[in-house]
Amino acid sequence: MENFSLPQVVVRAGLTGHRPNHLRISAELVAERIGQVLDGMASAATQIAQDAELYLPADPILRVTTGLARGTDEIGADVALAKGWQLQSVIAFDQHKFVDLAVADCKPEEAAAYRQHHADLVSRSSSVLELHGNEKGGFRRDGYELTGEIILEQADVLIGVWDGERAHGLGGSAHLLRLAMQRGLPVVWIHATRPDEKIAVYLPGQPGRQDLHALQKWLINSLRLPLSSTSHAGGSDTAREHWADFVAEDGGRTGRFIPFFQYLLMLGGKAPPRWRLPASDSESNWRDNWQQFRDSIAEFDGGIAEQMEVALQRPFHRADHLAEIYGRAYRGAYILIYLLASAAATAGLLGLLAPFFHHHKPVLVVFELLTIITMIGVTLVGRNNRWHERWLEYRAVAELLRQARMGLWTGQSLEPGDPESHGNRSSASWTSWYVRACVRQVPMIQAKAMPDYLRKAARTIARLEIDDQRGFNERTAKVQEQVHERMEIIEICLLVVLIAACLAFLAVFGFGPLHTSEGGSHHWWAPQIPEWMTLIGGLVPALGAALLGMRSQGDFQAYAERAAATASQLRPIGETAARWDDPGNGDPGFEDLLDLIDRTTEALAGDVFSWRTVYQRKVLTVSA
Repeated sequence: MENFSLPQVVVRAGLTGHRPNHLRISAELVAERIGQVLDGMASAATQIAQDAELYLPADPILRVTTGLARGTDEIGADVALAKGWQLQSVIAFDQHKFVDLAVADCKPEEAAAYRQHHADLVSRSSSVLELHGNEKGGFRRDGYELTGEIILEQADVLIGVWDGERAHGLGGSAHLLRLAMQRGLPVVWIHATRPDEKIAVYLPGQPGRQDLHALQKWLINSLRLPLSSTSHAGGSDTAREHWADFVAEDGGRTGRFIPFFQYLLMLGGKAPPRWRLPASDSESNWRDNWQQFRDSIAEFDGGIAEQMEVALQRPFHRADHLAEIYGRAYRGAYILIYLLASAAATAGLLGLLAPFFHHHKPVLVVFELLTIITMIGVTLVGRNNRWHERWLEYRAVAELLRQARMGLWTGQSLEPGDPESHGNRSSASWTSWYVRACVRQVPMIQAKAMPDYLRKAARTIARLEIDDQRGFNERTAKVQEQVHERMEIIEICLLVVLIAACLAFLAVFGFGPLHTSEGGSHHWWAPQIPEWMTLIGGLVPALGAALLGMRSQGDFQAYAERAAATASQLRPIGETAARWDDPGNGDPGFEDLLDLIDRTTEALAGDVFSWRTVYQRKVLTVSA
């Protein structure tokens, strides 16, 4: 908890454009215009960094990602480095093969110059990812198309130097610019053949051409939390207020709430919980998992492993711990409310027993009143402190941060989407904004996507994400199903007790020897039988209703079904990854790793979405 720090501002540009044979404007003009775009983006980043509520008071991180092809990529890379931007280079094939293909039609002196310049740019790049992609294309994406995919993943804005002609193939400039607009990324178009044509900016969700000033404004809004109010259950708060709550969080007295829900899970075989939940306990549950993941990726890039700890692991531990605290409090609160409701009903019914409780009727009324006040108090405290919302928000942050680490192997950012805002994240919730801010801090990995690398990545993801989550969901499904079944058995037992009591009453009092025509009995205890029957007749259904309410609110069966479905989805994905270790199946490609991560992320994201959908509507109320 004490290691929490604000994220650092990161602004990223992707660069694509034509090779020299399609450029009709001078290299100097291309460099000048790319420089203007980068200057505008850097100015926006500086303004964003001044927001001390959101970001660290530090210089922003500026990154350009490009494929280092001849022409535009070379020019833009030189401009970026000269302006102090980090250069991330994505190489479609093995470097030697890539350069050979690039200079195949060049004169010897041009080829030699490009080889030297390419080597210089590679050496000055902050990270280089060699994809070793497919050269033939066809049904599989070739190296150039995969390069474009990673550039888009690493970009907030795509800068394209394009002649305006239709695309001649996948992975080219025209194709990449179209993909960027489809994905909601701003596109900056520098015309490749018309020197008098002004820079055109196309912003998602906005019609027509814009200018660089509009791009700056868009970028600032997209990386800031909105100040306008957004509706939430129980009131209207701003995303900034919720973010401020998260920054100031320490769990406080909420962490001392009795874990009634965890005690209920003991019906499913869970171990008894601790009353207090120290941050060290939450962290220890995941420490080995994260450490193993970092060790695996450090074999190829030690720097990114260190940055992953700061940008992903520490924020994950914080969000996970807070989610546990508020989840225990929220779910424990509705268990307590049902128990108190049963206690209040019991107190009311006990007053019927004479002479045992008639003289203590005021005490029973006071007790009943206190239980009702406690129910209301717990509800108000829970709602005022947003136990329900905080649990959902913090759990979503933790899950998204853990899933995001898989994308480090492929240079994917794996940021949460925000389709409602048409690419402008200014309307996003604080949780989406924060996860994006954390993920963006980690740069692209420095690696060569050779078969050994791809197998190591697949094994790590399969063992620490797929198998781990599959096992967790299988255990969860078993526990939740057992809790559901055993609570149902207890409810049936209560029903049997009630039926037995009714039959005994009728047998002994209603039609038995104790009944007289005068309506009485000669036995001193007989007049108490109707009162005891009233107590049992009211108390047993009240307990049964409380148990039914707990079972309905907890939705144990639906939770078990969802967990089992997720485990079933993950099982074949893990089996696919395991087959990569068999040499008889051939060498995996970079596209195979992308597919593995996409399928895993889709399964886990679907699980999070379903979980949030189920619990979003279960707001804490007195009648819970």
